[in-house]
Amino acid sequence: MSEDRKRRHWLQEDLRAAAEDGDERLLEEALRAGADPEGGVRGRKPVARAAALGREGCLRRLLEAGASVAGREGPEEESALSLACAYGRAGCARILLEFGADPNEADPGEAGMGKRPLTHAAECGEWEAAAALLEAGADPGARDDRGKSALDWARAFGHEAFARALEAWIERARMEGSTPGGDRAGKPRGI
Repeated sequence: MSEDRKRRHWLQEDLRAAAEDGDERLLEEALRAGADPEGGVRGRKPVARAAALGREGCLRRLLEAGASVAGREGPEEESALSLACAYGRAGCARILLEFGADPNEADPGEAGMGKRPLTHAAECGEWEAAAALLEAGADPGARDDRGKSALDWARAFGHEAFARALEAWIERARMEGSTPGGDRAGKPRGI
């Protein structure tokens, strides 16, 4: 392996470690030294790692440096937004949404089963993450490849408080004369 290739490998390793550990100083040093904010090491994308682990400062800096908001670790993997929602990282979900993540994007392939970020939040009972998605326009009625909605998954995993909160959110949207899900400004869409 050439010296330049070794150097790039270790820069990417530093970037990945910084994203996982929440070490903003190391992350900034790696970026300044030429690390690719989009590049991963051993299939680990820094954006996905930061989002899943709740490293908000590192996540924001990676996105500012040009990393893809999707942050998929592979073509069949969940998005960074889905990971943030599954692990209850509402702050990271908000950052990803701010940078243009689609709250309704279905995860591809067998691993994702066509699930959306709201479904991942529902499976784990993570209401704060779900609220961020709903405010950004997530469709609570969207169904995955198995025909199940976020409400179905919340109940299947025993998250009754989540299910009640989602039902109340849907009902409130209906009473306001709008469809569930909102526009990118967080306002309900009109029928």
